[in-house]
Amino acid sequence: MTMLLVTFDPVRDDVAVLKSVADKHQLDREHWTLARTDPAMVRKLAAVLHIQYKLLPNGDYNHSTALILLDGNGRILGQTSKLGGVDNEFLKLVQHAARDK
Repeated sequence: MTMLLVTFDPVRDDVAVLKSVADKHQLDREHWTLARTDPAMVRKLAAVLHIQYKLLPNGDYNHSTALILLDGNGRILGQTSKLGGVDNEFLKLVQHAARDK
C-alpha cells in the first residue's frame, strides 16, 4: 500500500521541508511519498478530490480533512473525514484493496 501526501503550499514546502516532515513523523519511505506541484495543479487536485482549502492571513492553511483511497488507476474507491477514531467502513475498503493487490 502506498500513501501520497501532497502539500497545499508548494511555495514554502520545498523538498527539504517535505523531507523534514517525513523524518519528524517517521514516515516509511517505502510506503509514503510526499509531493509538491504548482499552485494551479494543487487547485485541480483539490477539486477532483473534493477537498476545500483556504490560505489564512498568517500563512497557514485551513482545509477539510480527507483520507481518500484510490485504486492503481486513480479512481476513488472510498474516503473518510473521520480522524481520531476508526471508520470501520473505510477500514474494510482499505483491507479489501490491500488483499486485491
